[in-house]
Amino acid sequence: MQRTIILYESRYGTTEVIAKNLSLILGPSKYCKIEDFKKSDKDFEFFVIGSPVYNEKIQLKTLKFLEDNIEWIKDKRIAVFCTCISTKKEYEYINKLLGILGSSIVYFRALGGIIQLDKLNSEDYRAIESFCNKVTMPFVDINMYDINKVIEFGIDVKNIRDEFIKRVPGTQLLKGIEEFLNAHNTCTLCTASSIGVRGTPIEYSYKDGYMYIITEGGEKFANILLNNKVSISVYDNYQSMMKLGGMQITGEASIIYNNTDEYKKILYLKEINPDSIGDFSVNMNIIKIKMRKVEFLYSKFKNMGYDIKQIYLFN
Repeated sequence: MQRTIILYESRYGTTEVIAKNLSLILGPSKYCKIEDFKKSDKDFEFFVIGSPVYNEKIQLKTLKFLEDNIEWIKDKRIAVFCTCISTKKEYEYINKLLGILGSSIVYFRALGGIIQLDKLNSEDYRAIESFCNKVTMPFVDINMYDINKVIEFGIDVKNIRDEFIKRVPGTQLLKGIEEFLNAHNTCTLCTASSIGVRGTPIEYSYKDGYMYIITEGGEKFANILLNNKVSISVYDNYQSMMKLGGMQITGEASIIYNNTDEYKKILYLKEINPDSIGDFSVNMNIIKIKMRKVEFLYSKFKNMGYDIKQIYLFN
């Protein structure tokens, strides 16, 4: 699994807040001020470097750390962000880091920062005043921080990081996924809409990239009617950190109505005689879920020489 360390420098706190939020998204991870970096932290597989911009420059402490450690850090995969007021000057700010790290940088982004004039030291106060005059910007408190942009950056980095895992070959991974699903019969089906969020423990059947659920009904259907995107978890009972097995599935749900041929076919798949359904006093509803993505955490993969977490995309 690609463990991530978020190294940052922060003068007034915004970059630190971003580092903490990124750490939540990029787990397993830790956030750490550059000055608190330890020798053992070199073992992290993926690095994120964050620095504020003052006087239109990346912080010297960040640059010095990278220059002093270039011999080993150049072999890491690194994402970079800076916090600033003018995110349109992203490339100009990041260019110095690109010059040091080159192709080690796999992604970079400028994120909006915050300026509170009454918290600035005298040097920063004069520098910000000069910058505002230069770009004809009002010299007042500025808040360009946008949590949505931070989350977007975090998800982008996560997706890029996941491209570098040691992958189980596709056909072998699919076989493992199907064996795991067929060895279980109960999942947690999560649905959501403007009405609310539901997590339903429920029985399922699996076949050829689809999961099938028979149920009397409930609020989950209100969510599915409004939003067909669902998330499903299937997992082993916990034994130890050395024996992990579980998957998170994302997919699209559809409702199969009881007057269709497909409804009957699904009943046969579940070894239910369609004629017997009429014996129930209420309607039995079928949810059909097209699986799109499986994130599979399985200790056996690590024993085989691959990353413990694997990702499989269905067509």
